[in-house]
Amino acid sequence: AVVRIFLSLVCTGMMLPGPAWAQPGSVTGVVTDPTGAPIAGAAVTAGALTTHTGVDGRFTLSPVTAPVTLSIAAAGFATATQAGTAPG
Repeated sequence: AVVRIFLSLVCTGMMLPGPAWAQPGSVTGVVTDPTGAPIAGAAVTAGALTTHTGVDGRFTLSPVTAPVTLSIAAAGFATATQAGTAPG
């Protein structure tokens, strides 16, 4: 089965020019199955950071710098990747 990932990048300070681009922020999102049901306990990884989704499928990963690529793994589902950048 396929994992759907809805991400919201919260990148405080990342929209400033120059070296401020590398300022850390956080990534929040929801991991769901193809029917839209949340996937609890999915491992969400960005670089050396890993967290797990809650019972509602939600996660927050911090601190991260843009651009970021997430890897999401959950039992019974194919591993998914999602790339993202700071808004703007």
